[in-house]
Amino acid sequence: MPKFGATNVARPRAEFLERPSRPADPVWEAIPDDLTTRGQWVCWAYLFVNGRWTKVPFQPDGTKASVTNPATWARFEDVQCAYYSPCAAKHEDPFDGVGFVLTLNDPFVAFDFDHCIDRETGKITDLKVRDYVIRLDSYTEISPSGSGLRLIVRAKLPQRDRRSGRFECYECTASIIPVGVLPQPRMLLPR
Repeated sequence: MPKFGATNVARPRAEFLERPSRPADPVWEAIPDDLTTRGQWVCWAYLFVNGRWTKVPFQPDGTKASVTNPATWARFEDVQCAYYSPCAAKHEDPFDGVGFVLTLNDPFVAFDFDHCIDRETGKITDLKVRDYVIRLDSYTEISPSGSGLRLIVRAKLPQRDRRSGRFECYECTASIIPVGVLPQPRMLLPR
């Protein structure tokens, strides 16, 4: 079956694909100080790009941000304020969330576990993911989709083997979306 992006396949239009729902508001006070004291924050909004809905990073004033350009990142307080205020001329709708940008210059690694949460119960359905969460025992949050987890630790990754099936690890140039729905401690622990 051809994938979107192949030259012989028409891309779906935004009106035919349902826009993801806005996640729950962040629980601001639950986000670790280790993250909130760094100026590595962006707002984000769902936009229809290249045939799919994606999380696009923005500066608090509504200008597009880049996860590879620190000049477009902001302080935590600025994205927190912008989250509640539609940004005048550049981005009409309220933002859908805020994100922390990982870099090689910070001590953080994020684990991204997709499709491992039962949306009805909030319980982890994948025993392998449950084992990772228990063993790593660090700041963990439910992803904006409500069906995945993001876990952040103080660590450095090996050069290879950063992805296994639905599990990924990041330490740079990936926007991590803290939403503050926490099934685990709020401290970032070294691993």
